[in-house]
Amino acid sequence: MSNNWVYHWVQIMAHHKKKLGALWLLIICSSCLGLLASDFQQLSGLWISDTYQIPAILLLFLCSVIISLFFGWQSESLKSGILNLIFLNLCFAMTIGLTSWLEVDWNYLQVLALMIASTLVTANFVHLLSTLHREMARGLFQFDAVAEALKLNHAPIFLSNLTTALGVVFIAWFEPELRNMALVISVAVAVSYGLSISLFPWLLLNFFLEFRVGNTRDRQVFYQWVTILEATANHPSTQRLIKFVMTLSVLVFVGFVGYQGFLTGFTTPSDLAQNWFFLPAGSLNVLSAFMLFMLVLFWLWWRQLNWAIGMVFVMSLVAIIANFMIEIVVEFYFRPAGNVYESISNLNQLSLLMWIAPMGVVVDDLIHFFARMQRAKLSVFSSPKDSVRFAMLSVGRPILVTSITLIIALLLIIFVSQTINVLIALNVLISLALITIMVLVAIPLVMMTQYKTSEQTC
Repeated sequence: MSNNWVYHWVQIMAHHKKKLGALWLLIICSSCLGLLASDFQQLSGLWISDTYQIPAILLLFLCSVIISLFFGWQSESLKSGILNLIFLNLCFAMTIGLTSWLEVDWNYLQVLALMIASTLVTANFVHLLSTLHREMARGLFQFDAVAEALKLNHAPIFLSNLTTALGVVFIAWFEPELRNMALVISVAVAVSYGLSISLFPWLLLNFFLEFRVGNTRDRQVFYQWVTILEATANHPSTQRLIKFVMTLSVLVFVGFVGYQGFLTGFTTPSDLAQNWFFLPAGSLNVLSAFMLFMLVLFWLWWRQLNWAIGMVFVMSLVAIIANFMIEIVVEFYFRPAGNVYESISNLNQLSLLMWIAPMGVVVDDLIHFFARMQRAKLSVFSSPKDSVRFAMLSVGRPILVTSITLIIALLLIIFVSQTINVLIALNVLISLALITIMVLVAIPLVMMTQYKTSEQTC
């Protein structure tokens, strides 16, 4: 997908700035009017909540401030931090307003949905702004850099938002009580996508950021790390280690599926009610169907079956490991303090939430990495080794920055939340750490080793 239409779209916006600005002002005001049209009871979950020590709306704002401060500091751009803060809170406000028009009552599930969606919203804007900085550091004028940033990130953002929305729709089909939650996440990612392709470039066509030409942190910060990975891939024992780890991963995956079948056939319902590592009856089929759908979608999108299989396998493996680690935390930290299950009204619902909550940010990192791989293969970096290097140098820093900022925000959520939200936030945090390690270390190392083996065979 060339995305050359982006250049024409940016030119159209540049020639119709006032009209587009007026249109977005109308859209924002119409969306936010939903807040005024709703009664206090409908929005009470945002102000009064038993699951947080502070109001949920204040917690969301504090998370956005922390994320924006860290991003502004590491990018050496105060204006970029302010821009990120504006986008995040505007997305929150528009999502709350639009769902209020749809008469969604805000309780802890809808607040949790907005927090889950905020991870993907943050990733969208960090990738856009980081690419903008990189292109400006290479010498492009800001207007040209805006078009280039939108061209490089539009397809990954669209695909990650689409898969996230479809994922929660699949789960809501199985668990009707999560329909409003799925609606909130779907509206949030749709608003984020709209802001990314329209309001984001419009603002940057009207306001200038700091001068960045020649900034080496934007261009070559991951060069040394890629060199280390290449040297590691050339080591004789690396291939044997990778084969061992991949075999172990397959055994973990197969063992999990067998564990689910054993619990279904030989465990009593009362025992199952004390273990959310077991998926509710029928939900494994729903998740399997969704993963199969994802496999077909990725294959059709990239025309690379091995990439699609690898992405689905990595997503499943991250979910299994993260939930297993959460089970260990519960056994050794929460259980000694009392029965953690007494504070959870619907364990089946929590089980599903634990599996779908980190899905958006996990698939987002994978999509951005493989999207740059595909772009490299279609350009001058068509060799396997160069395509991996190009992907790491172009998206490695945004992925790392996104992970660090979200981990900091998730730590705040963990410290001010009650049990159910602590467990879900901890699950997202662990999944985020795992996928970051896989995308920045494991996957490039495996691909470099495979390419090295194929070159030796030839």
